[in-house]
Amino acid sequence: MRMFRRVSYSVGTVIALGALQGCSSSSNSSAPSSSDAGAADSGSTATGTMSVLVIATTDDAPGAPPPSFAAIPGAQVSIDMPGGGQQTATSDANGKVTFTGIDWTLGSAGILGTLTGYGAYGIADVNPTNFKSIPTVTAVQGQADVVLTLAPVSAALATLTATLQNKADAANYVFASATLGGSTADVNTPTATLPIGTTAPYTLITHEFTNGGTGRNSVLTGVRWASYSEPQATGATQAVTVDLAGAGTTLTPTTTHTHAVVPGGATGSLNQSYYSTQVFSVESGFHLVLGHAVSSTLTADSSAFDVVNENVSIAGQTPVTQYVLYDASGGAASAVSVDGLPQDNATISNFLTPPSLAVGSVSLSQPIVFTNADPTTISSLIVTTAASTIDALLVVDVPPGVTTIHPPTLPAALTAKITGAKGTIYSRTDLDAVTDRYARLAVSRPFGVRP
Repeated sequence: MRMFRRVSYSVGTVIALGALQGCSSSSNSSAPSSSDAGAADSGSTATGTMSVLVIATTDDAPGAPPPSFAAIPGAQVSIDMPGGGQQTATSDANGKVTFTGIDWTLGSAGILGTLTGYGAYGIADVNPTNFKSIPTVTAVQGQADVVLTLAPVSAALATLTATLQNKADAANYVFASATLGGSTADVNTPTATLPIGTTAPYTLITHEFTNGGTGRNSVLTGVRWASYSEPQATGATQAVTVDLAGAGTTLTPTTTHTHAVVPGGATGSLNQSYYSTQVFSVESGFHLVLGHAVSSTLTADSSAFDVVNENVSIAGQTPVTQYVLYDASGGAASAVSVDGLPQDNATISNFLTPPSLAVGSVSLSQPIVFTNADPTTISSLIVTTAASTIDALLVVDVPPGVTTIHPPTLPAALTAKITGAKGTIYSRTDLDAVTDRYARLAVSRPFGVRP
């Protein structure tokens, strides 16, 4: 099946806050150490400053409520100074640090925050003119010029193997996902394997269906939605048997219709795209599938898809609907996400055009140049391991309108992890920093990343 899987984007976001004047860190802020040839010295006139607050999501694991935030002491924060050189500092008990001796007339700076157990997060090409240009976490607005939000690396998950019994037809597909899941299985085999959390009992959701359609049109005929209450997983593995025909609780789906408009129609960059609706739950870390498209039909002029969706509701699970256009052959995609279940007869016409990169591999020691059709979006470089898109090794944001990413200087330990990693350029608007959801997002094709 050609189904777009959402890259888990619980990797934090940089939020630039306040103005250069009037922002200061707490009185016990850690003092930066400097290796900057261009920083302030006995004869320097560089008097610019930048205050930084480091916060982190505190409950972003599958099964947790939407993440909240807390100041993080002990994080390593570095600034690549305008004109060259670097300062480093450790965030104080309030998560703050202030860099001084910055000559902003020499250009922009790069910021990077790292802490063991969290993904590295940075912002490139930042300066006082764009401090306010990246969305804010309201609770900390005005507390610093720049806020770095780190996201914890996922806790170890068990491997769930579900034996699927009594399918209506051996060739049928089954969606399998869980309230504590780390991903979603989409299989037409006798078993489904997926990561599972180990903190509590969980609910497994399945949907059996036939898979049809030709070309860019798809037709899925549903057989049964069902839920199964499963015990808490212990150890590294768990095996369950799932009777798709009669066990568990049958869930009655709701049907809705969507008209999805392809940006640029038959001549746009997504003119060969496929379509998918996905309904996820917030509490599962966007891994529990509560609904999806069961039919998508390309219009005669290739300008849109007419779509039929099915979704179910589960107590305690907050739905988010994602409407997706994706290039199955190359991986570029564009998504529009909204809170709640799909609305019947909705027209989705505000897809972004995906950013693009001219080369198949990039080096983090060199500027990364990309194209972005919408200069109002915030762009990010996200680097993940070759085997996983769940946790990011590194995220670097740039302000709206910037199409060259100057990666910040990386610690040696992080540089060593980058070899063999893969990167993606994201462009997004209207990020909801509290729940890590976005309104519109477009993704480039994956590309190789090296130190």
